[in-house]
Amino acid sequence: MTELTNKLLLLSQAEAANTTAFLRHPVDLLAVAAVVLEEIVDLAQRKNIDLGLDTANEHAWAMGNEALFNAMMMNLVDNAIRYTPAHGKVTVSIAAGPEQIAISVSDNGPGIPAEVRDRVFERFFRNAAPGQEGTGLGLAIVKEIVIAAQGTVTLAASAQQSGLTVMVRLPACAEAAAANKT
Repeated sequence: MTELTNKLLLLSQAEAANTTAFLRHPVDLLAVAAVVLEEIVDLAQRKNIDLGLDTANEHAWAMGNEALFNAMMMNLVDNAIRYTPAHGKVTVSIAAGPEQIAISVSDNGPGIPAEVRDRVFERFFRNAAPGQEGTGLGLAIVKEIVIAAQGTVTLAASAQQSGLTVMVRLPACAEAAAANKT
């Protein structure tokens, strides 16, 4: 019950973030990803999942709220680990360009059938096996956070033989990137 309450509160925060009154500031998404992976590595290790971060960038600046970006990343990585079988692989990739940041979370789990991919962003919709834990709110929260940051989120079959890739595209914060170079 506590988990459901916390997820509903987070969803409300994410929805509220989609207003002009919500304060935004530059956030380094690579730093957010590093913190999330460090926090969740124990879950991956318990399942012997190869968890990694792939990037060629030193920073990936976006405008938004650090706590919400942390929640977005945590939901994406947590879902990937939970749905990937033991001895699987989960990779977070971040590519920062001058205008856009592309974040992908790929796994080699069972994936999501194409016909229900749009529905997984709905509140309480779950495409899970019976008895599998979850609230059906994680991807709804992710979608609200991404929309608030003026980005997009899509799902696709993984480039691997099985699995899923969640792709988030956010506008880059050029001012923060320029300030960071000096």
